[in-house]
Amino acid sequence: MAAICEICKQPILRHFQTVGEKGHTSLVSASRIRQDNLYLDLEEAEKPYKVHRNCYKDYCRKLSLESLKRKQATDESEACDEDSVPGLRSKSRCFNIKTDCLYCTDIIYDERRKPKSRRLAYSCVETIPTIHSIVKCAKDRNDDWGNEVLLRIQTETDLVSAEAKYHHDCALRFRAGRQTDPPSEKGRPPDVTREEAFQKLYACLEDNDECQYSLNELSEIMESFLGGENGCETKYLKDKLKQHYGDEILITNLKGRTENVITFRDKGHKVLCERWIREKSRHYDRKGENHRYGSLNYQG
Repeated sequence: MAAICEICKQPILRHFQTVGEKGHTSLVSASRIRQDNLYLDLEEAEKPYKVHRNCYKDYCRKLSLESLKRKQATDESEACDEDSVPGLRSKSRCFNIKTDCLYCTDIIYDERRKPKSRRLAYSCVETIPTIHSIVKCAKDRNDDWGNEVLLRIQTETDLVSAEAKYHHDCALRFRAGRQTDPPSEKGRPPDVTREEAFQKLYACLEDNDECQYSLNELSEIMESFLGGENGCETKYLKDKLKQHYGDEILITNLKGRTENVITFRDKGHKVLCERWIREKSRHYDRKGENHRYGSLNYQG
């Protein structure tokens, strides 16, 4: 009787791998991120167990899990109810002291992969004098924004241990007595429909094993997600891909051709490694055959 794959629950006929302790840990971690309760079944599975090779690869793919975590963080922030004073920006979503700017309440992302000119610089609250300075400035302002910041500080017993963060631009604006103005990157205003299409494109790329795409090809995919309306310019598409993936992709212009080629570095590296291994295997196989042939001639 064929073994059953612990991931898809289908019989295993070929192309399988045996999952040990390390692979089991990876599956459990991926299941918790996906929130599909597969880890409950895996806890009852007797190790080592077998799964389809492609099931394991797709289920634990790093890019897909990172994209899912970003989506979950966005969904959680949008699900919070507006339960306090209306009109204040901080009440449009639940404030998280560990991830949000103390002043503007926007989520602070790790932007080290972005060009320095496009990063939103931030710092952590690391000393007690810094807290006292923020409190004094908030009281001096004596306005809605100042009261908001005071409330966040008062609801957290220790900003230093909580790793509170703030944007440099927000801190300067706050101390200068200006009104709140969320930091945003330069460019066109957000388009909800287009942003949803980009999220679908990212998910499509991350769930696919291909390592190279032409920019025109991705532009056509975007048009299909947009229903043929509000087409996406290739230059804007290229900028969005750079902004989202940073150093994970390489954009090149093939000599003698006008279109750009998008290459995923990690996937491309894997393809090259697999090709090198195949070539080496063929080389040693040919070498072994020549050696055996020579031995036969010598014995003859």
